[in-house]
Amino acid sequence: MSTNDKSNLALGMTLLGDGITAAVAALWPWSTSAVEARRLALDGYATGALADIYYLVSFDDAVPDTALAAIRGAGFTVRDAAPKSGFVTVRVQIRLGAFALTIAGARLDRIVEQFGGFATLIGAAQMTSDEAPHAVPRSSRRVAAI
Repeated sequence: MSTNDKSNLALGMTLLGDGITAAVAALWPWSTSAVEARRLALDGYATGALADIYYLVSFDDAVPDTALAAIRGAGFTVRDAAPKSGFVTVRVQIRLGAFALTIAGARLDRIVEQFGGFATLIGAAQMTSDEAPHAVPRSSRRVAAI
């Protein structure tokens, strides 16, 4: 098996692991991603609709330019092109739900870990004035995890 085949296999296994983790997070009502998705839905964001999600990325020292390039290359938007500290805010547009939150967070974590950083979910972007929050009916039903 060549080195390229090994790296493709490793990438495939990583993506499979992310998918399984995201599926469990979407099915388990008390996973961090499911709780966050519900919180955003209660704030007026429609589940399953596209939403701009923000993350805070932190590094011990100044943000490496190579890290910013890798973050942008993965489809995230860097808010400050030239951060002056070890913190940077990044945005990604996803369909709001536990599955997508888990996948986006895992991708971003994997990227910034290579540069000694970590990412933390901030939340969804503020809705514009024409997107007034609307009441979301709450279910009194509880789902038991097996």
